Amino acid sequence: MEKLKKRSAAAAVAAAAIVLSTLLGVRLSVGRETKKVERMFFTGVAVGTYIEPGIATHLQVRDNASNGLVSMAGSREELTAASDSLRAARRELADAQTIPQKAKANRNLESAYRKFVSLVKTLRLDEREQEMLEKYSSQMDNAQHKIDTSFYNIKVDELREELSWFPFNFLSRLVFAPYPQYFE
Repeated sequence: MEKLKKRSAAAAVAAAAIVLSTLLGVRLSVGRETKKVERMFFTGVAVGTYIEPGIATHLQVRDNASNGLVSMAGSREELTAASDSLRAARRELADAQTIPQKAKANRNLESAYRKFVSLVKTLRLDEREQEMLEKYSSQMDNAQHKIDTSFYNIKVDELREELSWFPFNFLSRLVFAPYPQYFE
């Protein structure tokens, strides 16, 4: 306490407290905004008066549709490997925890789906199988289109742009503030 009676020591302590509280405030503020944007991945993005469903909703549609395609393959021996790949990609998507992991799993699901469909198209399908293929392929493609055109990545860009200006760009890197993750 004796040291704080000196004016220079008190000023140094006050300056350090101000700097630390500013850095903590920046980290908390950026973290809060990042969570708000990343929540849109699940809850959706407001576009005017409409709330566009979140990417997670479209991933669920793709998961359900790919399950339908696996069911369609049924007991067809020639589709076993392709349906196993599709099933594994679905499992990877279900196990993915972070947004980048979900993006990677979705790319793998898309790849397995394309291979599955290209193989199925070489087979002779009955009417029921053809209807199932059209229905589930349409759901897979429509959901992927909605993911590709989602406003989520635009919101990520907007926040990253705000954070690129001084002093946020300097301070947020200094305190390792979390930035929102793209879905790519």
